[in-house]
Amino acid sequence: LNLGSGRQFNFSRPFSLAFWVYSIDAGIRGTILAPIVAQDPESGMALEVSNDKNFYFRMKGKADKNRLVMRGKEEIPENQWVPVVLTYDGSGLASGIQFYMNGKALEMSVEVDEFDGNLPRHEQIWVGRRQRNTTRKYHGLQAGRLDELMFFDRVLSAAEVRELKQYNPLDALMAKEELSKLDARRLLYHQLHRHDREYQRISQRLAEYKIRELRMEDVILKPTMVMKDMDTLRPTYILDRGQYSAPTTRVYPGTPRFVLPFPEDFPRNRLGFAQWLFDIRHPLTARVAVNRYWQMIFGRGLVATPEDFGSQGSLPSHPELLDWLAVDFRESGWDVRRLFRKMVLSATYRQSVIAEGRIRELDPDNVLLARGPQSRLPAEMIRDHCLAISGLLSDRVGGPSVKPYQPAGLWLEMATGNQSLRKYIQDHEKDLYRKSMYTFWKRTVPPPSMMTFDASTREQCLVRRQSTNTPMQALVLLNDPQFMEASRLIAERMLREGGESDADRIGFAFRLATSRMASEEELKLLTELLAKKKKTFATDPEGAQHLLEIGEYRRDPQMDAGELAAYTLVANAILNLTETIRKG
Repeated sequence: LNLGSGRQFNFSRPFSLAFWVYSIDAGIRGTILAPIVAQDPESGMALEVSNDKNFYFRMKGKADKNRLVMRGKEEIPENQWVPVVLTYDGSGLASGIQFYMNGKALEMSVEVDEFDGNLPRHEQIWVGRRQRNTTRKYHGLQAGRLDELMFFDRVLSAAEVRELKQYNPLDALMAKEELSKLDARRLLYHQLHRHDREYQRISQRLAEYKIRELRMEDVILKPTMVMKDMDTLRPTYILDRGQYSAPTTRVYPGTPRFVLPFPEDFPRNRLGFAQWLFDIRHPLTARVAVNRYWQMIFGRGLVATPEDFGSQGSLPSHPELLDWLAVDFRESGWDVRRLFRKMVLSATYRQSVIAEGRIRELDPDNVLLARGPQSRLPAEMIRDHCLAISGLLSDRVGGPSVKPYQPAGLWLEMATGNQSLRKYIQDHEKDLYRKSMYTFWKRTVPPPSMMTFDASTREQCLVRRQSTNTPMQALVLLNDPQFMEASRLIAERMLREGGESDADRIGFAFRLATSRMASEEELKLLTELLAKKKKTFATDPEGAQHLLEIGEYRRDPQMDAGELAAYTLVANAILNLTETIRKG
């Protein structure tokens, strides 16, 4: 906001400046107010918030030594409106300047106190930004809000500062006998911001959109570097004890000769390397690929160390099978779909997971493949499976990454400086239910629900994940908004598609989740749970309503809230079954 030249700060006379400030998620920084000289942008007064969230105040004349610099010692509180007052007695001394925050005197450190009281006449007064010359990148007030900016031509006393804290401009506005158009508009905006939930929702979406727009501009202005072969090969040397200033023998691009000598007719670049990898004589490429696909299907590779096919790795449990699959895969034209079909339709895969006799004791890891595979689904598949059976999963293919539900404030705890991704901005509508492969991943703060289910942090490449079973995993399935919302949608499907009786509806959801029919004992336990929850919500309608409000997907208003809430908890219990998140 440019206040123009109608008002002037006379730095040889007293004045006071009052305003309210709001730090959004402790990220506020930038200029609050700056009366400046157009011909000399560095001259004048500047009231700013530094990167460490403290007030920074300075006055500077044309001469380098004619300046005064002060810095606050207390951070601005986050996510609350705070009244601030600056008083100046006209002396030109740091001792004549006093800051107040929340009605209390604010301790300031004086860095420079050489101001002679003279500043050139300023042409403009900027609020929320400071005009700079065109050679420097401009940043205005960020992650902050300002309100009730007031100027006084005298020094306010401590009592007046405290009284000013209690001043309510809305009460003063309502006390007027006649309201101007501006007054009426202020009252309208107050009503919208404080009491209209739909307006608040739209305003929040608009703020999120603006932040995304700024981030997109940042990405566009900073394109990602791509690979390109150099016209002339840069020489590379073995370094003496790793010292960059001590090169010894020069080395050239090559591949391990004991695997497969590099053919002379292949170019020694990335194209030649790709040709070498897929050469018909290469012993590893097809075997490594087949082993990893086998691991995806059976939970354990034919070679138990997929990350190491060397002398330190495990020997294949079925070497002839590995060789045959590798040759067949290569001769099929590297047809992955055909390979997967061959595996899942095999008699080995279709075996029962129940081990008879001493098989489990003799072969606990199922190395001999005497029973069907049993393994927990990866983190991404667990979420996608729950979304799929609830009907929420989006079938859109491609597009940018999305940000599903996540606990508030996690990114802020790890953010430093002026990062463009300080705050996690959740997506909405269909983007909330996209496949997990599209989830935005920040390596310093990965999605917590996926990490609970042993997802990789992406800090290094892994071809095999660990698989654990912990109480935290059950807590995620019981409390994460994504899974609770999916449970509600499953409950709606139970009531619409599951049949007329409670047992039929529960059996319908059980088969959706586990791909088998529920036993009589399982149906009995879940039916008893349903009856218990129906009684609970019959006497607690507020609790039912609170449960059904979890998640952004709107519930079916035609369904009874108490009954739907009871079925939601039953559906959530089914999602927590071992068979729901495990294969086999």
